[in-house]
Amino acid sequence: MNYNWIAEKTFGLFASEKLKSICGILNFKEQEINATLNIFNLMAGSWSDLTIGTKPRWFSDITEDSTPFEFSLSLNGEKPVLRFLTDNLSELNTLESSWALGCKLNEELEKRFGASIARFKQIKDIFAPDDPQALFAMWHAVDLEQGRQPKFKLYLNPQCRGIKQAPALVEKALHYLGFTKAWHCISQFALQRGEQDELKYFSLDLSYSKDARFKVYVVHKNATIKNLADVLAGNPYHEHGEVIEFCRATNGQQSSFTNRPVVSSFAFTNDDETHPFSTTLHVPIQFYVSNDEIAIQKSNHILSPQEAAINKQVISCVADRPLAAGTGIQTYLSLKRQQNKKSITSYIAPETYKLISSQT
Repeated sequence: MNYNWIAEKTFGLFASEKLKSICGILNFKEQEINATLNIFNLMAGSWSDLTIGTKPRWFSDITEDSTPFEFSLSLNGEKPVLRFLTDNLSELNTLESSWALGCKLNEELEKRFGASIARFKQIKDIFAPDDPQALFAMWHAVDLEQGRQPKFKLYLNPQCRGIKQAPALVEKALHYLGFTKAWHCISQFALQRGEQDELKYFSLDLSYSKDARFKVYVVHKNATIKNLADVLAGNPYHEHGEVIEFCRATNGQQSSFTNRPVVSSFAFTNDDETHPFSTTLHVPIQFYVSNDEIAIQKSNHILSPQEAAINKQVISCVADRPLAAGTGIQTYLSLKRQQNKKSITSYIAPETYKLISSQT
């Protein structure tokens, strides 16, 4: 198939077309759709107007093919939540320029949407990139739900000064934020296997709400299902059987995840620095299926019929190839437990460069 039509579009136009379709499925009103597109173009910043081209202009760790954004859909039994994640990149990109663009976007979000960047300022110097091998400097994401205000957050890189420095950096950041006790929970449960458990991301909600979170993400290399159940035991509300069932449903009944590591995240709020507000398990489902059609079938076993239908519709409208032709559109499937509430999130990649490079 010929995918030159993708290469000829700008990132902003390509993403906007996908977002319009997704918003239509989610019954967003016209005003909400326009607001969504404006937010994307703001977050995409300097690369929104760039032509996609036939090969990546830069490396972006957000997706497998360096497309600098992804979509996700959170399904929690209520209204679906649309999310997208963007990288801060310039045409001649460096870690330093990416960091500067991220800081500039923080100020724009504060100015235009009343986002809170006070906590970021407390830990800004800790996460400023200082290792040329670091995979990213700063990312931003937004949650969009029909009838509600957008919720922004940013992602920082604990490995900005090297992998070995990551634990000390995160512990220091928690101390600065007033969450010293949270480190004990994270180290006891999320980092219990030593070097097999690697700190990967640190995120902050850009909100003044009392429920504003910070989250720590950990990669669990070669983890067994039991290892992952032990990690999520750090959340007193997580059900042991629920974790096992989710893992088996997503990895084809294998006892361990060796194709690509699973990622966990622990979120804390001001209400309790000892116990997590929520915990999440992110399974890279694309590495445990032979095609996206099967990934959707696995998702169907976890979601309600109505949510499964929405998930398939959204994935299908993002896809520019048959779902059975390969993997990589539905990238991750996550299970989140927040007290007595459970939600599933489906992560969806646009596959721009992957499709362009695969054309025959």
